[in-house]
Amino acid sequence: MKKLTFILLAVAGSMAFVGCSSDDDKGTALDCYNQAQKIMDTGAAYSANDSDANCIAFRDALKAAIDASCPGSSVYQSQLEALPCN
Repeated sequence: MKKLTFILLAVAGSMAFVGCSSDDDKGTALDCYNQAQKIMDTGAAYSANDSDANCIAFRDALKAAIDASCPGSSVYQSQLEALPCN
């Protein structure tokens, strides 16, 4: 639980970097912001109820952010590797 809390804080912190991106990469910054929001939402759901469905939703959100090379991808990768539904 502490690890998940740390990850959710890291996601929130990475959103600050996405929000500070230049105007040249609006599409990427907006996409990464949306990815980070989805990670926070699915992570909170998984934290509240560690069902297989919530684990898979959280896993998929992490994978999507990693695939998009969003800021915090190394943190996302660490959390992905720690999930029991890999």
